[in-house]
Amino acid sequence: MAKNIFISFLGTGHYKECQYDYRLFDGNKRKVTFIQEATLDYLLSQHKFDSNSIAYILLTGKAREFNWDDGYDFELEDGTIETQEEGLCSRLEKLKKKKAKEGVVFNYKDIDISDESEKDIWVLFSDLYNLLVKEVQDNDICLFVDITHSFRYLPMFLIVFINYVKLFKNVTVEHISYGNYEGRDKKTNVAPIVELTDYSKLQDWTYAVRTYTESGNVKSLEKLLSKSDSDLFDAIKNVSLDFSLCRGRNIISGIHIAALKKEVQDFKRKRAGQPDIAQLSHLIDAIQKEIKYFKGSRDVKNGIEAAKWCYNKGLYQQAVTILDETIKLGDKTDFYEDFNTDYNQQKFATPKNSTTKIRNNINHADLILSEAIETDELLQEFKSLFEEKL
Repeated sequence: MAKNIFISFLGTGHYKECQYDYRLFDGNKRKVTFIQEATLDYLLSQHKFDSNSIAYILLTGKAREFNWDDGYDFELEDGTIETQEEGLCSRLEKLKKKKAKEGVVFNYKDIDISDESEKDIWVLFSDLYNLLVKEVQDNDICLFVDITHSFRYLPMFLIVFINYVKLFKNVTVEHISYGNYEGRDKKTNVAPIVELTDYSKLQDWTYAVRTYTESGNVKSLEKLLSKSDSDLFDAIKNVSLDFSLCRGRNIISGIHIAALKKEVQDFKRKRAGQPDIAQLSHLIDAIQKEIKYFKGSRDVKNGIEAAKWCYNKGLYQQAVTILDETIKLGDKTDFYEDFNTDYNQQKFATPKNSTTKIRNNINHADLILSEAIETDELLQEFKSLFEEKL
């Protein structure tokens, strides 16, 4: 069962009471001083937390003195003193007891952090990382994050940190929010809780698109695209698998290339101008550029293009295997003569020997001494073949 973890920074400001409102959530009609109380009240009402979950409140020494403990005297601009009767610790304890009566159990814990220097960012990173690693060992983790009182660099730090921990297979970001006190209605004193979870989703898209365009790996795209645009994703996946698994017959036939070209055109026609596809623009443009010279019908030259695609993605074994087999197939289908013309064959005298030498070395794992090639030499052979002769 997933363990839900709430993370929030507590600041040092003199916070005023207001009614934090989250999508007209009735439970937040009462006034609260701390956004953490309002947000946790909402999450608990939605059954997001149970006895297996925990809220971590990160605070500096001053934040502990000013806003965690009870009774701090704040000096106002006019010189008068205003005492904060209850700190966040007392408020969370009351919330915990209130929810317990409703049959809802949750736990919270305060975590000390340093406020001496922004150089402590690595200390904070290490502390948070180690905290979550302990949780991850035995649980799937859903993160709920409040960034309202994150000071100076901390909002950016949290967003970057969240993106990093998502590399764990069992960590997902469920909720990111911000209590906009300054944006409250001055007449009703109601302040909105703003949902910022889409920032995390945008980072997911950034990572997925970058991973695909750099390596051809579709795994990250699958989580994002397979539900909303399954036909487009399936077309991308089929082409990627043809290349990474050296499916020569599919490549030469152009069957999956044709399907991908169709899906890209359909996608652009149906979804053009819609704001929710902005994150896909680079992906679609990159795909169109990469498959521009492929034929959507049987053409042996598709093998050459596939080999180049693999080389550009760092898939060296697939690149040379597909290229070597394509050249051999060209011999059998009168393609070799066309290859001489179209790919400037005169630049290398024995293409079959060049590709076969590299292909054998890689596919035999460099274990045959008569075919041995040093790594630096092998990379230079690849560069010469794919960047100078193709």
